[in-house]
Amino acid sequence: MKQAVKGALLSGLVLPGLGQITLKRYPHGIGFLLVSLACIIYIVNTTVSQVMSSLAVLDPAMAPLMPPPAGTDHSGAVLWILGLCWVWSVLDAYRSGDVLDRAKTDRG
Repeated sequence: MKQAVKGALLSGLVLPGLGQITLKRYPHGIGFLLVSLACIIYIVNTTVSQVMSSLAVLDPAMAPLMPPPAGTDHSGAVLWILGLCWVWSVLDAYRSGDVLDRAKTDRG
């Protein structure tokens, strides 16, 4: 399998940054991984908080378990950041793999 396709598939189907790490572009891969994991953690945290709020409305005994209300909900912006990071990661992995594929073809 070509490096370009392999890197793009790993970044697109598994986790952003994984394709770059496979292609040995560690700083890019770690950057994409950190941004995407931070976004995913924020989304999961917000979702759990909203579920707990809903449970507290349904069952007042759950109110003490509910976390304090957070400030403004930025889930929409975080989803956009995650989506852009994901697309950028796929394109970057494909481009990086293509450079490696061309270098291999030129040598061999």
